[in-house]
Amino acid sequence: NPSSGKVLVLDSSKSVSVSFTAQPYNVSFEESGLSSGTSWYVTLNGVNKSSTTNTIIFSEYYGYYSYTIGSVSGYNSQGGSTKIMVQHGPESILVEYTKQPEPHLYNVSITQSGLPSGTSWSVTLNGVNKSSTTNTITFSEYNGTYSYSIQSVNGYSRTLKSGSISVNGQS
Repeated sequence: NPSSGKVLVLDSSKSVSVSFTAQPYNVSFEESGLSSGTSWYVTLNGVNKSSTTNTIIFSEYYGYYSYTIGSVSGYNSQGGSTKIMVQHGPESILVEYTKQPEPHLYNVSITQSGLPSGTSWSVTLNGVNKSSTTNTITFSEYNGTYSYSIQSVNGYSRTLKSGSISVNGQS
């Protein structure tokens, strides 16, 4: 500043003072893959910004900057931390999110034998109690390990009272 002007030199030397100031550039993070209105965030050079639109913009000067892409529940992203060099103009970084697959429910069936047809019996699995007058009681569970207990039936003894069962990718 000034970027231009005139200097009149008559019979002595003249000097013109010019000062330079650094110009910031936009550093844009553009997300794709999130459901409309989903909040996401980026931390650049220690400054955290969030948005529910697909763009987050920072204003930075020439230099190297560290950034971190925030995690979003239910989505995967390239995430992590990395660096960017701001040099001669605006910079843009694409942040791609992909929806995580929904967990799958599997059938857990417990079958009894020895009771007369039509006799009520019950099982508690993972805190949920179910009764039946048929031979099989079925629950729906995600992958994991679950405790169960077989309730007593008057006049009959049980060979199994309680235990645990693991669900791992199949019924």
